[in-house]
Amino acid sequence: MGVVVRQQSAEKWPQRWPTEGLNHQQLAYCETNEQLVDLWLHGKSACSEKAYRRDICYFLAFVENKPFNLVTLNDVQRFADALERQGYAAATVSRRLSAVKSILSFGHKIGVLPVNSGLPVILPKVEDNLVERILTESQVLAMIAFEPNQRNRAMLRFLYATGVRVEELIGLTWRDLKPSRTSGGQVKVFGKGGATRVIAFSQETWEQVLELRGNSGLDEPVFQSRKRNVGGHLRRFPQNRLPGQLRYSYPIEN
Repeated sequence: MGVVVRQQSAEKWPQRWPTEGLNHQQLAYCETNEQLVDLWLHGKSACSEKAYRRDICYFLAFVENKPFNLVTLNDVQRFADALERQGYAAATVSRRLSAVKSILSFGHKIGVLPVNSGLPVILPKVEDNLVERILTESQVLAMIAFEPNQRNRAMLRFLYATGVRVEELIGLTWRDLKPSRTSGGQVKVFGKGGATRVIAFSQETWEQVLELRGNSGLDEPVFQSRKRNVGGHLRRFPQNRLPGQLRYSYPIEN
């Protein structure tokens, strides 16, 4: 009977690593699992940090909170085998192993781990099902048309027209939007990897978004929510169409 892979809170991680016999250059001070995870996740978006931290919690629970500087190739391979035995999808197995390989590689690169024990691990091949996730224009237009809430309807149209990510949309203020020189509007997005890009969109989309402004100031959110959970609203649209699908389906409107 295989070991069951469960997630565990970071609060139960061991306090200090054993350091006897270690003699290598370090770029950072690190003597606990939590410290290494924090170093590894530094600078990542809140969404990425949450996902990576969750995957690492699964691994540490599986190895019974073994310090990272004692993790071996055997541990990583046993974790991979356990995930497959429990019937996790190849994409899930690949994602969790990628997180483990990444933190072990990072720890070795900055000198806090003596070896990169995840290096030989081969990730399972994942079928590319992007085509299945792309919505047709008629599907998107129907989704927009049947959405009764004005703000949600404008958000759907804006997502489809610009291809922005949810975390990018949530952070938009009216200062980031302005009318285009010809027709329609344009939005300045500070996104993944610290890159800034300007995206133009149609006059019809611009008018629908502009109807939401009212007396809002330049530094107020474009898409406001009383509960400050716009992302949660986006995931409750009909047919469980996640915002990512609109991004994959994004046409070049202009």
